[in-house]
Amino acid sequence: VGQPDRSQSWEDLREAVRLSATAVSQLPRQQPQSSVVAEVRALVREISASGLHDFSASERELAAASALARQGWPGLLGAMLLAPAWQWSAAPALESVPDWLWGDYTAWLFAAPKLFTASGHTESYAAHVERRLGELVRWVDRNPGAVAVRAALESYLSGVDFARLRVGGASLRRHAELHARLLARSVRKTSGGYDQFASLRAGRALRVGFIVEAFDASAASLATLPLFEQLEAERFEVECFVLQAADVATEQHTRQRVKRFHVLPSGPAEQLSALWAAGLDVAVFASALAGSTGGVARLAAHRVAPLQVATAATNFSTTGFPEIDLFVTGANAGVAETADHFSERLALVPGPLRVFNHDLIVEAPGIAVTRADLGLPDDAVVLVAMADFSDIAPETRQAWARLLATIPQAYLLLHPVAPESAGGGSTGRFCGEFDRALANQGVGGERLVIATAPLASRADRKEFLGVA
Repeated sequence: VGQPDRSQSWEDLREAVRLSATAVSQLPRQQPQSSVVAEVRALVREISASGLHDFSASERELAAASALARQGWPGLLGAMLLAPAWQWSAAPALESVPDWLWGDYTAWLFAAPKLFTASGHTESYAAHVERRLGELVRWVDRNPGAVAVRAALESYLSGVDFARLRVGGASLRRHAELHARLLARSVRKTSGGYDQFASLRAGRALRVGFIVEAFDASAASLATLPLFEQLEAERFEVECFVLQAADVATEQHTRQRVKRFHVLPSGPAEQLSALWAAGLDVAVFASALAGSTGGVARLAAHRVAPLQVATAATNFSTTGFPEIDLFVTGANAGVAETADHFSERLALVPGPLRVFNHDLIVEAPGIAVTRADLGLPDDAVVLVAMADFSDIAPETRQAWARLLATIPQAYLLLHPVAPESAGGGSTGRFCGEFDRALANQGVGGERLVIATAPLASRADRKEFLGVA
């Protein structure tokens, strides 16, 4: 299943799926393990990933899905083709689904939209995910050894996507906490090997360990460096623990700035043993943790130091991990008013915390961009943004359209961070959604300029932003 090209309408595809859903609902119930059923289960996943379910489901479609779901598992498979779980509040609970279907059903339950297409969708999706996460946590807590429950948990963890949740800007505390509980179950937490008591600090420096995936040229690495590279050696003994070595300038610089630099073993048990043996006073998990299933998140599900910390340098929201005690962020970020959005205690420091050490990467731009190249008037007010198009909510598109209507001489210039995945794989589809927002404000489509030329480096991106 591919996304429609310019000659094929989305409505044509939706009608084909409606017919397919009816046909699937008529499969014989006695053959759940047939090759045809296997193909249908794969088709459900492909439809969920295609972007078809991003559109608002009609009342007729939702009613049809409910009717199909009452016809046993063939009807349920048909309903899963027909409607997205996050728009169908009446979708059956897990307990009503055959055990052999739990993995596929969970994947469908948590399938994320590729592009939000209507106001209110971000709130609906967040509410749906919170409710279904609570349901999954109850089953995992109740019967973690059951084959169906394990299949559901593995399916969720292999496809979790918290990026779509962040689009709406609402509190993600409950989502993050539920995710952390599921991840903790999957890593089979080990309690042994760690001394729960902090050692005496009299006459010695504070031992602080930074735990990261790798010190490479990523934004996360460049934002982590300023957290420790200027710490006073007589007060802080800084160690770094990486999951992967990276033979780049960032890692070489880090090795010179810390007391000890460790490449952790590949096995999770060996990694924990190495962290326990380090005798840290403070462990800083310098990676995005909320909704993550990566190696650092799996370590953060354990206690490796008396004080465990996450920071706004690499986290855009609370982590939700009960083992993270402190969340460090900038005092000017407005988080003090939303302290209830965090499961950790807040530590507010003056100024912004998300700053970058770009001095290690010296590069010249490989492109030269002018307004003329982009079809922009030299005297225009140019507003520019770089973002994944799937992260731009309908409400944001509408606000930008109102802004262009307010400033007649203004143009909006957009560039997707990852052009190949813009708008869920279709820049044209994103533009179509934005054109409707512009038309509603009486703004011509020519005042929205989309540039997708590759920007290989930070210097290229800076050059591009310079036309604003």
